[in-house]
Amino acid sequence: MKIVSITLSIILQLWLPFTTTINAQAVYTFDSLNINLLDGQDNWIDQTGQGVATVYLDTTIVNTTNIASPVASIFYQPAYVTRVNDSNFSFPPFIGNETEAIIQFEARGSYVALFALGCDLNNDGRLDSVLGEVGPSFGIWDQHFAIQTANLNNLLQEPFGVGNSVFDWYRIQLRIDFTANGGLGSGSLYYLNLSDGDSIFIPVTNLQSINLQLGNMNINAAAENWNAMFLLLISNGGIQTAVDNLIASGNSTIGIEENYNNEIRSYLEPNFPNPFTNFTTIKYFIAKRSKVRINVFDAQGKKLLSVVSKNDEIGLNEVRIDGSQLGNGVYYYQIKSEHFIKTKKMIRVD
Repeated sequence: MKIVSITLSIILQLWLPFTTTINAQAVYTFDSLNINLLDGQDNWIDQTGQGVATVYLDTTIVNTTNIASPVASIFYQPAYVTRVNDSNFSFPPFIGNETEAIIQFEARGSYVALFALGCDLNNDGRLDSVLGEVGPSFGIWDQHFAIQTANLNNLLQEPFGVGNSVFDWYRIQLRIDFTANGGLGSGSLYYLNLSDGDSIFIPVTNLQSINLQLGNMNINAAAENWNAMFLLLISNGGIQTAVDNLIASGNSTIGIEENYNNEIRSYLEPNFPNPFTNFTTIKYFIAKRSKVRINVFDAQGKKLLSVVSKNDEIGLNEVRIDGSQLGNGVYYYQIKSEHFIKTKKMIRVD
């Protein structure tokens, strides 16, 4: 494959970063755990007879820490894992009348990763929907952002949208008003794309003010009694599902901190043409001089092409890719430098 890299010009992009802060938060990470099965570590328990979760070191630029992930299964077996509060880690209790409580976590965009809180009523170390112990869950479901109403009931989804992919890491936030809908609660979903360097939470269209149906839960599993974290993880055998940085925040408020310092930001443009037949051009802006690697993956996440450029200068660069040896179908191209990583989709046709 022949690739030509041409520096075109320097374009400065001004932006106004916003930072969202959460008060009274408790952040759970997997950094202290061993690289091994999650079950049995630090009070985590897998649901018997289902898929299993594991802990491994993520080496991507975005994370570089231990993360939790399901063991890949050809049958797409879900891993249901629970951690009840203990002396090592406990999230702050909810009062039950918060109007903007926050639950948040980070996840890679493939395949299924849902996070919830709940109450372990029978002290078996697990959250069981049969007993009405699982609160509303939220996260990612097969290239969609999702909210699932209390006790793993109705699943509501919204497609990722342009610029988001299964390769990206997301910070996903559920904002809960426990007083809405006569006490059944409402939830609104927000996200930011960590791989893209986003700093502003974006509301997910059609997943705002959703009735969380808290009445589906056992009456003794009300929010003020929540004492456990719950993860539902499924891998499809492609890009590995993964989660990190679990946050439960009772009696919370959102603060927006503005910073008007101008800053240059790297970005990746859509390839052109797209769809393409033989050749396509990819343009990208580099905010800091660095060596750039461009990878091409198939729809299952298998890396097909990898090219390392020379040290690119600050500014707009481009590469021309010869894809004549690729079959028809959907592919993903990823740019990776010391300071930036981003992935987009392209389509090859005859």
